[in-house]
Amino acid sequence: MNKSNLKDLFLASLVDDDQRVVKSSKTSRKPNYFGYVNSKYESLLANQIGCQVDKRKVIEECIHRVESINPKEYLTTLRDSMTKFVYNLSFLMDCRDLNVEPLSAAQNIIILNRQAKVLKLGLKHVFNGKIDLLKDAIFTETELAEAKFGGVENHASETQKSQLSTLIGKAMNILPDSDMVSE
Repeated sequence: MNKSNLKDLFLASLVDDDQRVVKSSKTSRKPNYFGYVNSKYESLLANQIGCQVDKRKVIEECIHRVESINPKEYLTTLRDSMTKFVYNLSFLMDCRDLNVEPLSAAQNIIILNRQAKVLKLGLKHVFNGKIDLLKDAIFTETELAEAKFGGVENHASETQKSQLSTLIGKAMNILPDSDMVSE
């Protein structure tokens, strides 16, 4: 059976009772508007060097510039990305060793589009000498939870508002000591 016959058989299987061909819907990838915002943030932030930078105002301006995403969608995607990121024990160990709060670090790393590098090379290598960039959270955990779980008539629960902190706290308790890892 050649490719042409297979194609005909496939098309025949899509014919319904009225002999109309049912078109299969191609799944197209949704553009990564979250990534667009983050790339704009990085370039705008680079232009702010030398003056007092309000990271929140910069990211809000970037969200405003990308018409296809609203603040709630952005914060929801950010929280989902942070959730995946804080499950990495190497990242949590680096945060502990560098005395950086994991939620703030994860948020800044994701917004700066450095997740892959950090997971591959570690915080120390990627942010060598620039750890202060990771210390200030731009959005609170409550804001992120409200964006994801809140709505017009309901709000994020207290459990949802502290879900990431609880996860990180429990994970930090089971991490091996730094001196045990280096041996």
